Amino acid sequence: MTNVSAPTHLDPSALGTKQYWDAAYDLELRNHTENPSDEGTVWFADSGAEEKIISYLETLEMDNQGEVNIENENLRILDLGTGNGHLLFALRDEGWKAKMVGVDYSEASVDLARRIGKARRDDQEREGCDGDELQDESERGEDHEEQRQQEEEVTFEHFDILNNQPGPWLDSGFDIVLDKGTFDAISLSDEVNAQGRKVFETYGSKVEPLMKIGGCLVITSCNWTEEELRKWFESAQLAYHDTIRFPSFTFGGAKGQTVSSVCFRRIEEKGSNGNAS
Repeated sequence: MTNVSAPTHLDPSALGTKQYWDAAYDLELRNHTENPSDEGTVWFADSGAEEKIISYLETLEMDNQGEVNIENENLRILDLGTGNGHLLFALRDEGWKAKMVGVDYSEASVDLARRIGKARRDDQEREGCDGDELQDESERGEDHEEQRQQEEEVTFEHFDILNNQPGPWLDSGFDIVLDKGTFDAISLSDEVNAQGRKVFETYGSKVEPLMKIGGCLVITSCNWTEEELRKWFESAQLAYHDTIRFPSFTFGGAKGQTVSSVCFRRIEEKGSNGNAS
C-alpha cells in the first residue's frame, strides 16, 4: 500500500465472512443441480461491468508485447474470487484463448465453477454432434476437439489469498489478474492480523507475487472510489496504469460513479541505488 494516508475502513458486514459465501455458494450449487441452466449470480451485471472489463482488456497493451492478442494461447489470466467463474467463461465466449485460472476461498464456489465448466463442455459436445452437415467428419472432430481443449484450459482452484501459498497453478505468474468485487468483500471483514491491522490491508502485497513483471491487475469495486483504490494498491511494485470509465452521476455538486475499475501494472521495484532489485 502507498504511504499516502489510507482511506477510512468500511463497517464490517456478513459479506466479509467466509461463512456467508460458503452458504451462498452452497445454495447456488443446489440450484444448479436442480436446474443446470441456473449458473448463479453475476455480480455487477446491472452496470455491465463484465462487458466493459472485456472491452478494455482487448485494448490493453502489454509491456514489450504491444496490444494484447486474444488468440495468444500463452497468455495467462487469473480471476481472484472467481465465484461461479462467469467472467472467465465470458472471456472464452469472446474468443480469448489464454490459459485461465479462477481461484476462490470458498470450496463451494470452486465446486460450482467446475460443474458449470463441465456442463459447458457437455453442451459443446452435443452441439458438435448436431453441427453443420456440410462439414466432413474430420473437420467436425477437429473443431470439436479445439473447443473442448479451450474449455479445459479454464481451471478452478481453492485458494485463500490472505492465508495460503499458491499451488502449482501459479507457474510463472500471470499476465492479467482480475478482481471483480473480491476486494470489496474482503474489506468488509473485521479480521485483524497479529500486528493489529485489518487483514484486507495486506491484499495488495499478496496479489503482487501472483503477477508477472509488466503484468496488469484490473480491480473493479462498488465500495471504493478510483482515488481510494489507488491509495490501497499503489506501491513500490504496483503502479497506476489506467481507469475504465463507467457512466457517472452528479450529486450535491460532486461527480462520481457507482462502479470503479482501475488497472495497475506490476513494475520492478527500485533499490536505494535506483537499480531494479
